[in-house]
Amino acid sequence: IIGVDAKLVNNLTAKLEVRNNRTMTLSFTNNEISETGGFEYVIGSGYVFENFKVKINTASGGKTYDNDLTIRLDFSVRDNQTVRRNIVEDITRKISGNKMYSLKSYADYMLNERFTIRVFLDYNMNKPLTNGYTTSSLSGGFNLRFSLI
Repeated sequence: IIGVDAKLVNNLTAKLEVRNNRTMTLSFTNNEISETGGFEYVIGSGYVFENFKVKINTASGGKTYDNDLTIRLDFSVRDNQTVRRNIVEDITRKISGNKMYSLKSYADYMLNERFTIRVFLDYNMNKPLTNGYTTSSLSGGFNLRFSLI
């Protein structure tokens, strides 16, 4: 719905977002309307280290890079739910839903115009609203991006 992403004078970055989605389905077989929707709130911050020096050693020697290092941390809360409405009997039931918490962090470093390295760590936790168990996942790794343009 709305989002603000700002880079401040002191190299700090700030992010604030509100997202919304809604899907409705009409079934003529059992005269029901299924409505799935959710809201997500995202808050984040980061920092840009200018002229960050990285030395990479290889078999033929080493090379020092002097570029910007961007660090980012985002926290989000999402509330999803599915409601089924019977048109004939005028009955509304919440059949599923969950609350999702997410923490995403990454660091980007551009080696040159073509190569960018990203190190990331993501944590997700789902809490069901109706039935089930709380689940969580943790993933991390690195990306090496090559750009042709």
